[in-house]
Amino acid sequence: MPKHLDLSKARFTLTYTTSTGPVTKKNMRRHAVERIGVVAARAADRGEVWDIAVRDAAGDDVTADFACFAD
Repeated sequence: MPKHLDLSKARFTLTYTTSTGPVTKKNMRRHAVERIGVVAARAADRGEVWDIAVRDAAGDDVTADFACFAD
């Protein structure tokens, strides 16, 4: 990872789908993704949320980089 990359300033987009449709939460810091991700992951365990993904600013899928989505 480049030294100039400050992860505290990184922004992410969290997306998931519910029975009412897709949800997109943009421009989130890592701690916010972790906080909301815990709720989304629990809802996924109940079958209420699916297609969870986290993308970085470049659009790359980084879902597995978050503890709340680790298997």
